[in-house]
Amino acid sequence: MTEALRASEATPSFNGHPYTCDGQQIPDLPALCAPQQILMRYDGTDLVQETEAWIDVPAYLG
Repeated sequence: MTEALRASEATPSFNGHPYTCDGQQIPDLPALCAPQQILMRYDGTDLVQETEAWIDVPAYLG
């Protein structure tokens, strides 16, 4: 599974932007496969969106 993820390049996502999991999208956070993220929270029953817009993670790290 890890090899398949690392081989992904501009793969369509089920929820948002395409992703590439080569470990280079966000060098400080190699587990993230896309530089855009949305924050969610599990309330015990459902996932609840915490942010209104996509977060540009590299901009926060920069």
